[in-house]
Amino acid sequence: MAKLGPAGWQLKTSPDTGVRTAALQISSDGSDSIQRYSRTVLGANTWYHLAGVYDAAARTLSVYVNGALDNGELSGTVPASQFNAPFAVNIAQRTGEPVNFNFIGTIDEVHLYGRALTTGEIQVDMTTPR
Repeated sequence: MAKLGPAGWQLKTSPDTGVRTAALQISSDGSDSIQRYSRTVLGANTWYHLAGVYDAAARTLSVYVNGALDNGELSGTVPASQFNAPFAVNIAQRTGEPVNFNFIGTIDEVHLYGRALTTGEIQVDMTTPR
């Protein structure tokens, strides 16, 4: 598995588990890579509502697909704080490797919050027209 590089919090798709899933990635020190993958295999030509939640106090990483908790494999130990990276948020791009894996598709209505959302809040966010 590749190192995180200069990016901080990442929400992306990933082939790391052998199939294309949603993934949430953070780093505690800029050189490690802690990732949570979804259980759901993402298909082409399908809209998904994806949410990634890092809860520093609880030391958890959670992935939501279409408003439902969808935690699959966890790689690494979730830290109590994350690295203050030069690129604090990276959505739909996987950097720091010989080849960049850029998301091919459409991303709509990105929302960032300064705290960990609950499942109910994620569901409200998903269903509230903007």
